Amino acid sequence: SGTVDTSSNPKVLSGLTPSTSYEFYVRADCGLDSSVWVGPFAFTTACTSVMAPWNEDFENAGTIPSCWNQGTANSENWLFANTGAGEHIGNNGTMGGTTTSGNYFAWIDDSSPDNTGTTLESPFIDVSSLTNTTLSFFLISNNEGYSNVAFSGDVWDGAAWEVGFYTHNTNTVNGEWEEITVNLSTL
Repeated sequence: SGTVDTSSNPKVLSGLTPSTSYEFYVRADCGLDSSVWVGPFAFTTACTSVMAPWNEDFENAGTIPSCWNQGTANSENWLFANTGAGEHIGNNGTMGGTTTSGNYFAWIDDSSPDNTGTTLESPFIDVSSLTNTTLSFFLISNNEGYSNVAFSGDVWDGAAWEVGFYTHNTNTVNGEWEEITVNLSTL
């Protein structure tokens, strides 16, 4: 709230809260004359990096977690609900094994057509305080006997994207949840 006078364009604001939606109105003020207010114009401030060690368990009532993003060119969006999966998760809807999470997870139906490039982006994670950096997650792929999954993990190393740093193109062991650990210490 409040009024900010400025003659600069663009106007940089400070003191805003990360990952927060705001609205603003503008008008021209030429001394004795001023225009009508226009707006509201909405924007959301960027998320800050989270410090490692960090965990996301997707226990967010079936919605995308704060500071996560769907890829802008996705053919199909990731889902976070544990219902409606039908026969397309696990083996005709039956999932074996366990995860450390509870009820929810991120999933996508990669059945035909294969949606190459369907992206889910985590917030930036600051690993500078760690000496041994690893990424671990649980993965399930059991395509009723087929192996058409194409899963990869890209990592931002602070200067550039390491595309395909981790790849997986087969069903998980016994078609059950499998914990994957990726060593990131080379970055």
